[in-house]
Amino acid sequence: MNTIKKIILYGTGNTLRGDDGIGAYICQAIEKQQIDGVETRQITQLNTDLLDEMIKADFIIVADASSSVESVRFYPVSENETSAVSSSHHMSAGLLVKTARLLYQKPLTLFICAVRGYDFSLREEMTADAKKNADQAVSIILGKIRSLFL
Repeated sequence: MNTIKKIILYGTGNTLRGDDGIGAYICQAIEKQQIDGVETRQITQLNTDLLDEMIKADFIIVADASSSVESVRFYPVSENETSAVSSSHHMSAGLLVKTARLLYQKPLTLFICAVRGYDFSLREEMTADAKKNADQAVSIILGKIRSLFL
């Protein structure tokens, strides 16, 4: 029997910076699916204020724009990971995992869904290529969610 009861998807980024709005776009697409047990949050960056909520989740996904992946990369985060999700985020996912273990004695199951963005200038719309990558990420995330609830 599956023990997953709560999944939180955090979409990070700034919707006023073009493709940096990928995380928010992904959250909106997942919200439309109305999946029981899945909550979405649109945030500008990772920070320790999220820990109180994160420790109550069985599974966490952080969707974020990246300029360093080909299209989409979905991977687990360990507390040994020291790099930030992207250069504009000051709290790394790995540090959040480590902090949860040290402060709350709670291991986090956290995954990053890094999605290729191309234009991070001041603009409200995403590029067509970034939207295509974001749609691919939505499919990957939905597949993961379905596998967790089976």
